[in-house]
Order: sequence, then C-alpha cells, then structure tokens
Amino acid sequence: MLRIALKTIGCKLNQYETWQMTHLLGKAEIVPFTEVADIYIVNTCTVTSNSDIRSRQLIRQAKRRNPLSKIIVTGCYAQINPDALKTMDEVDIVLPNEDKQAIVKVLSRLLSIPLEVNENEDKGGRMTNQTRAFVKIQDGCDNSCSYCIVRIARGSQRSENPDIIMQKVARHCSQGCQEVVLTGIQLGGYGVELNPAISLADLLLELGKVRGLQRLRLSSIEPMDFTPHLLEVLCSSRHICPHFHIPLQSGDDDILRAMNRNYTVDEYRRIVMQLKEKLPHMGLGADVIVGFPGETESQFENTWRLVKELPFSYLHVFSFSPRQGTIAAQMNNQVKPETINQRSARLRDLAQQKKTSFQKSFAGQTLSVLIEKKKDIKMGLLTGLSENYLRIYFNGNEQDINRIAQVRVNESRDHKLIGQIING
Repeated sequence: MLRIALKTIGCKLNQYETWQMTHLLGKAEIVPFTEVADIYIVNTCTVTSNSDIRSRQLIRQAKRRNPLSKIIVTGCYAQINPDALKTMDEVDIVLPNEDKQAIVKVLSRLLSIPLEVNENEDKGGRMTNQTRAFVKIQDGCDNSCSYCIVRIARGSQRSENPDIIMQKVARHCSQGCQEVVLTGIQLGGYGVELNPAISLADLLLELGKVRGLQRLRLSSIEPMDFTPHLLEVLCSSRHICPHFHIPLQSGDDDILRAMNRNYTVDEYRRIVMQLKEKLPHMGLGADVIVGFPGETESQFENTWRLVKELPFSYLHVFSFSPRQGTIAAQMNNQVKPETINQRSARLRDLAQQKKTSFQKSFAGQTLSVLIEKKKDIKMGLLTGLSENYLRIYFNGNEQDINRIAQVRVNESRDHKLIGQIING
C-alpha cells in the first residue's frame, strides 16, 4: 500500500487543510512524517522568513529519509514563491492553495496510477487523533496590513455558506464531538460579501441553536472586527469558550498607523477590558511584531508596557521579517537584526511571566476540561484544555477520554498545571 506522510507549518487553517488532504487520501496508508514514506506532502507557511527556512529543512529531511520518495509542497510559501521551491532538486510538485482538494488527482498524475478518493464522509471533520473538530468558515482577507504576505497568498475574503457551516457543526455534535473550533484567515470578516450579508455575531447566534453543541472556540479575531454586537454575543453565550486571540502587533499608535492597522492602542485596550469585565477568567492571547521598520526604543517600550498592563495569558512574539511584495519590505529605517533579537527576547521573557502568573492564579480552582485522546508521554497523565485555554494534566482512565470533566487544579509544576478529576 502507498505510504503517505503529511506535515503542517503554520496556522490552524493550514492544519485544517492538511486534515482535509489526509481524509481524501485515507485509502492510502498515512504515516508520521518522521517515518519512511513513498510520498511526503509539506503544507507550508510564509508568514516569516523563518517559516520559509523551516519548510525547506523539512523538504530536505524527507528526501534524506527516503531518496526515492516523491515530494509535494503546498501552502502559502508555495503560493507566494513557487519558483524558489521548483529550483529545489527534492521537490516534485508545487501545489497552489486552491488545488489542495485535488490532491488525489495530483498524485495519480505524478505516479501514473489511479488512486481512489476517500468519500466515506464529507470534507471537514474531526482532525486526526484529536477530540475537537475544526470547521473552516472563511478564507482570505480584505485588510491591507503593510507587513502581511498572507493576504497576498490567500486572496480576498471568501465566506462559506452559513447553512453548510450549520450542517457541519451539527454532524460533529451528533458524532459526539465536544468542541468545535471555527477557523479562517480573517474570522471577524465572515459573511460581509455574502448575499444576504451575515455577520460573525449572527452566525454564532445560529450555531448556538445546534443540538448537542457543548463548546465553540474561535481562532484569531482582529481588533478592528469587534463590533458591539459581537462583544455582546461573545460575553453572553454559554457555548463560546472564554478564550480569545486578538492580534495586537504593536503597542504604539504611530507604528500601528505605519502597519495600516485600523485601530489605536486605546481602542484595543477598551476591547480587552470589556471582555475582561464580563469574563474575568478568560484566556487572552495576541501576536506582537518586534522591530517593525522605524520602531524606536521608546516605541518598543510602549509595546512592552502595554503587554505588562493587559491581562494576556500567552503571547506570540514575531521578529519582523521583510516579505517580498509587501509595503513594509520597502520601508526605510529597517531595524538592525541584533536590536530586534534583543527586544524580542525581552518581550518573550515578559510573555512567559504573564503565562506563569495566569496559570498560578487558578491553583485550587475547578475548571471545565475537555479530556483529549492521547496521554502525555513524559508524565504518563491524561491531558486536556480548559475553556480558557489552560492545559492541565491529571490521572484518569480510558473512559474519561473525549468528555468534559470538572478538574481541580492542585499545583503548578515546571510551568505545567497538575490537577485531579472531581466528577466521574
């Protein structure tokens, strides 16, 4: 049987699309990327130059693992810079994002043998070895952030039909799925181009009516997409997890303007504090870019102070990386790499302090936790995510898997929360 291995770099949408390809290829033998395979598929990211480097490393590793293998490269790096990948001796096919769903036909042509599509279920479902389902509700982005290559790779805003989304979520719930995660590139822009138009807030209200829905988790939402209606829905729904990822990018208004981010620091702060007031135990994450062209020391300090002030539970810190084709790549006053590295390290240290403080604040408290399929290998314990995105480790049995349990947090050990199930 044909052995196929897939690897994902990047966002949850990429992870979901890898799942889609895995499902379509399900009549082949799907093996871990670290094993010898006949076909390797690398689903790339290009948000930073490091993402590109990581993609090329994985391609070369796969070819060394099996010199006779065929390698297909897709994703945003393949979309933006296919020529760079085509020059690599290891690469057989560079596949655009829009052709991912044609992966079986692509492989059939490459191997000159007919392959059968797995059609047992419709596309979109529970990702392999996970207890939650991912549903893609939109793709693309109509924003014009001056540093961002992803909007070029993914194209303009495109929303899924709300009826199809409802059907997918209902199917997952009927199959016993405990949590559904909504994914997209610009989640908050959902539905604006549909006829009739529908907002993300309205979609969430409709999804709340799905029978059997336990949890609904959202991926990233841009600050400029928070409307009063969306804030009201997020704060009042009994299904939506109190966990929000709201990209910040900078804590300085002048840098935000240069980035073409259509909000101010005060507007960002107001959104966060409104959520915090209604959902005091919420988990809050953000992306921050360090070393945007022209960023001075005082402007970085503004970002550092804002991060310290706001109730972040985790942070993704990105060192600025000029991406060809973006406005920021052509800007003057590029910050020196050593300065970017120093600032990034300092902000990551602060982010770790915030994360540790958030974790420790729940010692002795009881949280609702979705227990996942796999035990943590090193600790030998079951693990799961709380509603507010805390990972907790605890003893349990096979019958505990894929259910939502009440778990008391006993201690924080080596930056990990250890607890025990108190209902069973």
